[in-house]
Amino acid sequence: MTKRQRFIIRWLVLTLLAVFVLTPLPGLRSEKQDYREQLLRGDFVSRGEMLQFLETWSDFTAKNIFQSPDIQASLSMEKPSESFPPKVARWLRNRGWHADRFFYVEQRLKSIVKSAQLQQQVLENRKLLASTKPNFSNSAYNALQNLINEQDAQLNLYHVTQGEIDMVMPQLPLISDILEGRAVYRPASFF
Repeated sequence: MTKRQRFIIRWLVLTLLAVFVLTPLPGLRSEKQDYREQLLRGDFVSRGEMLQFLETWSDFTAKNIFQSPDIQASLSMEKPSESFPPKVARWLRNRGWHADRFFYVEQRLKSIVKSAQLQQQVLENRKLLASTKPNFSNSAYNALQNLINEQDAQLNLYHVTQGEIDMVMPQLPLISDILEGRAVYRPASFF
């Protein structure tokens, strides 16, 4: 082979290598887009995924994996796997989670819990309004009705389904405590 042929082959190999290295992989681009779309769509969380999350979350908080007092993923559209230390992503991957999905489920589950708590408050306020209507002054009745209307509006902001609310309702205080790090997940507690 002549020097010129070797030079052309090397140049072609280096060019192809540069194109390969510098071209973003479509899978990575779509994964980032998928995470953003998940946040925008509000992908549902199933009961099985919730239970798996609560178990991993209990370990995550007990072992202080992130080593930060505020362990909730940011509510930005950025991927948590890019904003958290690599050791966090590795720890989650070893437990069967992709970091982006794990922190999405965290955010979604916290929204579901807030919605369920708010729904309980609305129901209690409606019962109070119905049971004490004759005893209320017009201003007190209107104030409570306005509060109920505001709570209904807040409830719609979370974009969770009634099925998701029904999923957490039987163990709402326990799930809330687990998410806040005040309790540990025990499978026997969930039926």
